[in-house]
Amino acid sequence: MIAYTDSETVEFPDGARITTTITYYPPPGAPEPAPKPEPGPRVWPLRVGVHDSRPPATVKETFPGVVLTRPFISGVLRGPRSLLQKVEAVCRPSWQAGMVPQYSLKLDVDEVLAGRWDEWIRELGDWHHDQPPSELVIHHEPENDAGLRGRFPEYFNHIAEQFRTANETVPLIYAAMAYQWLPGRTEGTVKGWTSEPEHWQGVEADLHTIDIYSGQSTPVDMILPEHPGWQRWMEYVVAGRPWGVSERGFITDSEHQRRAAAIRREAEWLMSDPTGQRCRRYIFWNTTGTEKNPDIPVDTQFGEPAVRDLVRSLTEQPAQQ
Repeated sequence: MIAYTDSETVEFPDGARITTTITYYPPPGAPEPAPKPEPGPRVWPLRVGVHDSRPPATVKETFPGVVLTRPFISGVLRGPRSLLQKVEAVCRPSWQAGMVPQYSLKLDVDEVLAGRWDEWIRELGDWHHDQPPSELVIHHEPENDAGLRGRFPEYFNHIAEQFRTANETVPLIYAAMAYQWLPGRTEGTVKGWTSEPEHWQGVEADLHTIDIYSGQSTPVDMILPEHPGWQRWMEYVVAGRPWGVSERGFITDSEHQRRAAAIRREAEWLMSDPTGQRCRRYIFWNTTGTEKNPDIPVDTQFGEPAVRDLVRSLTEQPAQQ
């Protein structure tokens, strides 16, 4: 007897998955069913996070609805070796809190392209099958690294190919740097190394995200669709695909109410605008960062309630593709 089997997997924001399998046994003489269509683009559930200096469990209590954390493996790793211990160390606190780490990993570009990391990348992918959900950012903010200019697509895609050989469920993310996509002071120029956008195209990422700040080089109340760096990145890199934010900060030392108003205005845009609704990741940055800038974390009187409202608004909105 001929049987036809089909299955469908639904992924939830916390990383849980439900797979339904149906087997059909046609009666004698029944026509064969039409060929199964090719799978469409993967639908990503919206995940929201807050990167904070407090433990993940405390962040989860402070901002109900957050799922993502943003841990980093420090520096560029050289000398190919197993990555499991380092990844375990940065992800475990998030997993223990029931959260999903979106962790960053940087490997030496020459060693990657020579194939010297292949074994260890495949080992990492295979290891993730037995771990709670996570997401991998491959070399965040590559536009700030002169050694990757013109080489990043090949570098990213090589790592992705090796990782996906062992694991196709962990999202692989290209997290861009908005500052490098800003237009320059002179018309027709740019601030950094994105004057030739093709150097950053052709990256076979599951998701494209951006690290972006308002304040200092831009007004503190400039929200995403008003930000020139975001606009150029959306035009040249995202080009209509689902997108996300891996770092979102508003920098000010005194304009706390103005910052809070901007956070709420950005939340409204994300919920109501068709482009905003395609945002699949949003991580608010609430630490001093590697620069130890005390003006990045929000104040408790105005900023923290605004971030809490943003998280609630985004996590309660209907799912969008």
